[in-house]
Amino acid sequence: MGLLRLVTFDITNTIIRPRDVGLNYSNAAKMFGIFVNPEGVTNSFRKHIKKQDKQYPNYGFNHGMTSKQWWTRLVCDTFLDLNMNHDVKKLHQVADYLFEFYHKGEPYDIIPHSMEPLERLREEHPYLKVGVISNFDERLPAILDDLHLSKYFDFLVLSVKVGVCKPHQRIFQAALEMAGAKPADAVHVGDNIELDYLAARKVGMNAIVMAGKQMILDQRVEDRHVVRDLTELEEKMKLIEEWRI
Repeated sequence: MGLLRLVTFDITNTIIRPRDVGLNYSNAAKMFGIFVNPEGVTNSFRKHIKKQDKQYPNYGFNHGMTSKQWWTRLVCDTFLDLNMNHDVKKLHQVADYLFEFYHKGEPYDIIPHSMEPLERLREEHPYLKVGVISNFDERLPAILDDLHLSKYFDFLVLSVKVGVCKPHQRIFQAALEMAGAKPADAVHVGDNIELDYLAARKVGMNAIVMAGKQMILDQRVEDRHVVRDLTELEEKMKLIEEWRI
């Protein structure tokens, strides 16, 4: 059926994952004299990021917000939900610190079994364009540089730059245009069924779900489109090239 010309990856929980947010946030707060329980911070963070992402999606792109303003609001709401008496000026200092802290690789882990497959894609498939499609802000390039991952990617398509988030078709189309590839000659890999797998297939791309051991799949995902980690990716790509599975 012909060779694939493009493979794109989601980033968060596919190639990298943030370390303990509650611990990082509470440690940062402690530097400014604010003492909170890490578990409480984690629960509050999850609550407020869901709420804020719904109210101001894509880091407030369409609401005139910068990503830093968006994250500052989230940090303040996270801590104020735990104690309304926190000093707001100090919370802004915490937010400033955390924005820079998450501008580098330190608070992220590379998911096991990721680097070797990316290395093989570069070495054994020189004709293949490799990109990233991510609902991330403008700090991702620096993070990938710091983690020594940038060399594996030809381009990054970030929601905050395109103006829409996955599952919007435009973010996938932007990647196809950058690579000069047709949807049928591309495959997208990600951990989210709605945002990655179904969204990519709707555009006409091939798609693979990276499902961890705890992930529960549903009937919309075919078993042949699933990998447990990226070590299984190359074999799936060969099947796509042979049969367009």
